[in-house]
Amino acid sequence: MSSPNTDQLLAGFAQALKRLRKDRKLSQQELAQRAERSMQYISLLETCRYQPTLETLVLICSALDISLSDFASEIEREHKAIQEA
Repeated sequence: MSSPNTDQLLAGFAQALKRLRKDRKLSQQELAQRAERSMQYISLLETCRYQPTLETLVLICSALDISLSDFASEIEREHKAIQEA
């Protein structure tokens, strides 16, 4: 069972992922191909239904051309916005 804070963190991840993907003008299918995952899996990540493994997170960062630390900062920013809402 997840805590509200964990749920908010996952929501922050999902929002950051979706925003960064759209900022780079990538479809879910294009991101999935670049990250060696299925489009359905990317969709599940963006809708908070799945949590990524570390391996998937690294592949997504590579596909989005962003460092893991910069992506973590984006997640923290989204998480903070959710907490303040």
